Amino acid sequence: MDQELASSDSSKGAASRTAAGAGCLRLLTGWAPQTALREFGVRFQGIVHLGNVITCTGTVVEKLERAGERLVRIELQATNQYGERKTAGEALVALGG
Repeated sequence: MDQELASSDSSKGAASRTAAGAGCLRLLTGWAPQTALREFGVRFQGIVHLGNVITCTGTVVEKLERAGERLVRIELQATNQYGERKTAGEALVALGG
């Protein structure tokens, strides 16, 4: 989001919530190639304000096989510096080899 717009009175200092979702996607693609991503979804759970420090984490919660492909299901979340969850989601990632 444009910082000038985010700082204006009309947005009350809110930053883009998609940034938290994009952070979760970058977390995944830093761990596995984008081509391994089979499913990805996030739910926005709170406003991200300018100046918030967002931390994205993921936890493997299931290992499975589908059509001969080994996969892991990962729970994702993005929290601010106060521990408030701003985004939650899930991804399905194919494992190589």
